[in-house]
Order: sequence, then C-alpha cells, then structure tokens
Amino acid sequence: MTINWSMKEKEEYDKLSVIYDDLYAPTWPLGPNLEGLISYLVTFSGGNNICEVGVGTGNVIGLLYNLGYKNFTGIDLSSKMMEFAKQKVPNLITIEEDLRDTNYSGFDWILSVGSIYNRISNEDKKKLFSKMYNEMDEDALFFVGLRNYTYNYAFETEKITSGKETKAGRFEIEYKHEWISHDCYYGVAYYVDLETNQKFDYT
Repeated sequence: MTINWSMKEKEEYDKLSVIYDDLYAPTWPLGPNLEGLISYLVTFSGGNNICEVGVGTGNVIGLLYNLGYKNFTGIDLSSKMMEFAKQKVPNLITIEEDLRDTNYSGFDWILSVGSIYNRISNEDKKKLFSKMYNEMDEDALFFVGLRNYTYNYAFETEKITSGKETKAGRFEIEYKHEWISHDCYYGVAYYVDLETNQKFDYT
C-alpha cells in the first residue's frame, strides 16, 4: 500500500496546527457538512469508545464530546495538531502514527472525515478498508467522509482567502492540487504571513 505521507508533511502539519482552525477548517468539514454528519452519527447506538482516524485538531470529536460522549482515541501523524484536539477533548487518547499501522480493534465507532480521500488510490482504499474490517470488533461501525470530486482537469489553483485575521497573525492562503491519477490527487497549500511576508507550505 502506498500513501504519500512523509516526515516533511508531518512537520508542515505541525507548523500548520497553530492556524488550522482559523484558516483551513472553515472550508472543510466545518459548517453544514459537519453539523449534518454529527446529526447522522447520533442516530446510531454505541459511541462508547470512539476512534477518529486523522483526528487533526479535533473538530469532529470535539462536537461529540460536547454532546456527552466520553471515550475518544485520536490517530494522526501530527502531534501538534493533536495538542489542539486535546484542548477540545481533554481526555483524548492520542496515537501518533500512520493509519496503516493502527490496530482497529476495541472501538465501537471509527470515524474518518476527509483524512483518506486524496492521498490514497482506490486500490489502496480497498486494502485499508479490508484491514479495518478484519480488525474491527463485531458490530462496530465505521463512518467515512469522502470528498466527491468530479473535476476533469489536471491542475487547479484556488485562492481561498486573502488577508485573513487569525490569532497567529494575518495570512493569505493559496491552494493548489494536481491529479496523480483519476482517483488520487496531491495537494499543496501555501500560507503567507502578511506581516513578515514569510511563506510556508504543506504537501
């Protein structure tokens, strides 16, 4: 299985963590998308031991925690992102690892919202889902959120925001993505600190 995760990406997400909720999270999955997901999740029984794959800064499980759910485990490559998740869910158990290495037993809900849609081909998704199915407890539920892309071009640049004020300063974002194959793309986001004109990216 090939997943284009790297130490560079981990380092860049660590840097991104301080402004993630202000700059990136409002585009996905916050807002109506996330509200709809939470409304759907709570119609199911269980949720006694919840694992989120690609937990990031904890926006999804943070809402579940506020609704009274108690036991959470977060899987992510970025320890810095998970530090912010723990601010939303103080009792969060964090595991810093590649989702390919995760043992999926012991949970009754497993969530993955936007964390496996782009850097994993359809074939690799099948392998990952097979691993999860074989390891999950009987009657456990897996909820996965995937972006539905219908683009038919090779490359796009999108200016997400300009001069955005955040607690970390004023930033400008430009997001680019390039399709590797019909079912897998590679994204790059550039963040420019408008006070220092310093630019950093994550890939």
